[in-house]
Amino acid sequence: MNSVAGRLLDISEGGAAISVDLDVSRGDRIQFWSAESTWILGETRAGVLNTATRNGEKVLHLYFVDPDLRELRQALADLRERNSDPAGPEEDDP
Repeated sequence: MNSVAGRLLDISEGGAAISVDLDVSRGDRIQFWSAESTWILGETRAGVLNTATRNGEKVLHLYFVDPDLRELRQALADLRERNSDPAGPEEDDP
C-alpha cells in the first residue's frame, strides 16, 4: 500500500471530492487524510461513490466511513476560517 498525493476539491461531514491519480472504481475503499500542516484531518476510511475526469484530472467522489466527527468538524472549521479571509489578516497602517 502506497501513499498518493491528491488535491482536495470539496469536503463536508459526509465525504469529499479529490483530484488524484489512483486506479480505483465505485465501491472501492481508501484511506483519506490531510498531509498539510495548515489543517489537520487524521486517517479516515472512505468509500468511492464514483470517479470522473475533469480537465484531464481524475476526480474521486468519496463518502466517509465512520469518521471521527469531532476531528472532521474541527478541520472543516479551520478550512472555513482560512478560506473566509484569503488575503490574510489586515495590518494597521503605521
